[in-house]
Amino acid sequence: MTNELLTLSAAELARRIQARAVRVREVIDAHIAQIEAVNPAINAVITADFETARQAAASADEHIDQHGSDDLPPLFGVPITIKDCWPVRGLRFTAGTWHMRDQIADDDAPVVRKLREAGAIILGKTNCPDLSWMFETTNPIFGRTNNPRALDRSVGGSSGGEAA
Repeated sequence: MTNELLTLSAAELARRIQARAVRVREVIDAHIAQIEAVNPAINAVITADFETARQAAASADEHIDQHGSDDLPPLFGVPITIKDCWPVRGLRFTAGTWHMRDQIADDDAPVVRKLREAGAIILGKTNCPDLSWMFETTNPIFGRTNNPRALDRSVGGSSGGEAA
């Protein structure tokens, strides 16, 4: 991880976007590149929605170019992932349980809706234990999420995909 954008808090990313110190597409691309680099080893992101995220970033940059950045919502352009226990419209929603493995969410959970309203850009969904009931992030659909600092260890649970 050498890109400074990967080390900044959500608040700092939002501040830099609003100050036009960085473009949203640059932020999104940096986070997608990091996921693509490390996810094969850690298995944290189980459903990627990178194309939609890139489209949202382009729209966000266009909005700033046309309307300025004075009245942006608090998380405008900030990338996030969503634990698979929450439905995200149009994405697979399994809650880590086998009988839901093919389910696609028809709508966003209220928390996801609020994040979108705040301007966050969803990159994808992250792994969780079966129904989020275990102390380790593993399930029969996607398997275990590994600790990025020690691949032979678990990240714990139940938000292990988010933690990794």
